[in-house]
Amino acid sequence: MDVYNITYQIGEAMDNNPEFLKTLAIFIPLIIAAISLAFNVRKNIKEFKYNLQLLEEQKITDKRKEIGRKLNEFYGPFIQNLKKSSTLYRALLENKENKKEFRLLDIFLVEEKRNTLSDNDWVLIKEIIQIGKNQQKLIEEKGGLIDDPTLCNYYVDLKSMDKYPFDRRDLHNIGLIPRVNAHYRILYLAYKRKLKGDPERFRDYVFPRWLSMEVERRIFELQNELAMLRSIPKKISYKKELSETISSYDNYASEYDTNVRNIYNEYYESFILKLKESFPNLSEKQINILDLGCGSGRDIDFFYKKGFNITGIDKSKKLIKIARKKLQNVTILNEDILNFNTIGKKYNGIWINASLLHIPKIYIRSVLLNVVKSLEINGIVYISLKEGFGEHFEPDKRYNDAMKFWAFYTEFEIINNLENIGMEILNSNIEKKNTTYSTHPWINILAKKK
Repeated sequence: MDVYNITYQIGEAMDNNPEFLKTLAIFIPLIIAAISLAFNVRKNIKEFKYNLQLLEEQKITDKRKEIGRKLNEFYGPFIQNLKKSSTLYRALLENKENKKEFRLLDIFLVEEKRNTLSDNDWVLIKEIIQIGKNQQKLIEEKGGLIDDPTLCNYYVDLKSMDKYPFDRRDLHNIGLIPRVNAHYRILYLAYKRKLKGDPERFRDYVFPRWLSMEVERRIFELQNELAMLRSIPKKISYKKELSETISSYDNYASEYDTNVRNIYNEYYESFILKLKESFPNLSEKQINILDLGCGSGRDIDFFYKKGFNITGIDKSKKLIKIARKKLQNVTILNEDILNFNTIGKKYNGIWINASLLHIPKIYIRSVLLNVVKSLEINGIVYISLKEGFGEHFEPDKRYNDAMKFWAFYTEFEIINNLENIGMEILNSNIEKKNTTYSTHPWINILAKKK
């Protein structure tokens, strides 16, 4: 029986049985409603699973941000200040007799000992005192980020000796950071001659020498926890966000080129100077530079005119088209920074200006490892990033709200990433540009492959 005969027989039955038509008229909307309901249920289940994945990944992201804040806003700056203070203190001890018995607090409290210090000693002491004040401010402003019982049983804000909130016998029962906070304050008061008396009275308020070890232990624990969270594979890819980012550059390639073509990067000359220091026997033509994320070729043009052998890589086809039109004698490749391949070629320098800010942080280590692999020994890398926290997929108001993915960093965060893969930091600074085009402060870093 073919389809035509079946259709004919159904039509005959409908003509001879009006009741069938009435029944069908009742059931057709029900069938349609059932199909629609099943479709919506399936759609809602899919959305529910997706939202659960988003929630799970948001929890991981929030935890990573929390750890990042602790490392970048408190523990990182705190340990750096400790190391600077320790270095200055060793320099102060260099020409002193009885180094083991030398204590700044004793010096400040005894006038005869004060008079034995040289002008150079006072220069070093002034720096040490200033670091102590910086540490106190850090503790007061960011003390809530301290999360280790050994470091903070409870927080003590010691404004004056008259308001000291605990008995001296309890001093050894509180955390190391409240103790060092008290030490910094007492040292400052003695330095300013606001505190006097027998040095033995203040013998309990010495700097806790094991503080650095405990802070470094906590940093190591937090970094391990962060590495574990970063190793959790993402169930939701960045494919859509990264694709739209590239599309936004393609769609506004001409406007982008117009906006950036005359911007001068103050790190051009510093980068060239470090290259020549690392490779003194090479001429400009023999020095190979890779511009990773070259855009429309502004920086390539600068290095090419200086005589260097320059290669460019970018993912945006429209920007590359503009760059190739301007620089016909330069090799410019259409590749993804996430997995660029130099085919075994090594570069003396790699220039990464405002490119890594579009790379998800989960991939930053693999990209930097690829950078190191592509560098000659003693090779120089320049990196610029926008300062801030976290990752965002948001409109770029400069380009008609085109959607772009952004990854923001703190100075400590990116330096930590570079040092962990064996790079030596030569210079870093944060540059605040007061222009309508620059939306955030910029972190600029020069590093060297050891």
